[in-house]
Amino acid sequence: MKQLISIFCLLLFACSSLADTDECDEAGGWLEAENGEYQKAFSMLKPCEYEKEVSGKTLGALAHLYIMIGVAKTNDLDAEMASKFYELILRASLKGDYDSLSDLASFYSSGEPLLNIGPNEHISFCLSAIADHPDTYSENNIQACLNAER
Repeated sequence: MKQLISIFCLLLFACSSLADTDECDEAGGWLEAENGEYQKAFSMLKPCEYEKEVSGKTLGALAHLYIMIGVAKTNDLDAEMASKFYELILRASLKGDYDSLSDLASFYSSGEPLLNIGPNEHISFCLSAIADHPDTYSENNIQACLNAER
């Protein structure tokens, strides 16, 4: 009986430890990234991806980590990685991250063949103008830019 209880406690501890690794840790992830521990940072920030309260800055950092880690593994940028990057920088931009908004503007400035996005100066200029004028920064204005001349 003692062995059964010991095994049960051990399994309970193991399961709770596994659950802890799937928790969003923005502060810890940022600290790891600042220390150059990008894989650890990615592991800590990845669970934040669909958290409602995650910051735009964290989503933008996660987008870049996806690319860094993905390209490091494959030595190539594929459509899936580009799509994930675009999705995350779009969400980060809508949450107020200026760096991500600049990334988004550059997608439309030069185009992105992996995503079938052609160059669109109007959208790029519109997004850049929002980034340059914080008083115009809003989710509605970003959406308006993205919906223009499509």
